[in-house]
Amino acid sequence: MRIGMALRVAFNRVTKGWSADFTGRYRLHREYLRTDGRSGQRFEFHDGDALPKRLVGVDLRKADLSGAPLAGADLSRSDLREATMDGANLTNSVLYSARATGVSLKRANLEGANLDCAAVCDARFDGAVLVNANMSYTNVRKATFDGANLTRASAARAIGLVREQIDACVSIEGARLPAALSQPDAATGLVSVPAAP
Repeated sequence: MRIGMALRVAFNRVTKGWSADFTGRYRLHREYLRTDGRSGQRFEFHDGDALPKRLVGVDLRKADLSGAPLAGADLSRSDLREATMDGANLTNSVLYSARATGVSLKRANLEGANLDCAAVCDARFDGAVLVNANMSYTNVRKATFDGANLTRASAARAIGLVREQIDACVSIEGARLPAALSQPDAATGLVSVPAAP
């Protein structure tokens, strides 16, 4: 009895300020995750959906948030593993310590986003805008950045960042990179792929 009550109190604290529609859809998504898709319903964003700006600690694993307007949203400590967020607007959003292994952020706008201490291993940032993004202590092992824009991004302390990821970016102008990656490759002289004309 006490455990059930504690879970309800925790759920009510997380969902405080959310619309009844979003809260109901989130409950269905949690049921979907709990039963491996046998019941409940995967959360999918649809144009016109009102999404809360406070999503701290929320479990949105495998959710489809493609095109979602999440500018300025706080997704700190949220679980976004294997979520699809292609084309989402995450301008100035906070993803501090988010667990986002395998998340797809293709063509997403993360300008000014704070990904400090986030785990985005195996993530796909292809075509994403990460201008002025904070990626300090962000784990980017095996993430892809094909055509991504890291202009003025702070990635000097990013974990697992390798030359191949940097070379795949369309721009790294003014980016703070790990010292070993901020020098041109001795063989090719390249640090990044030049922008297409």
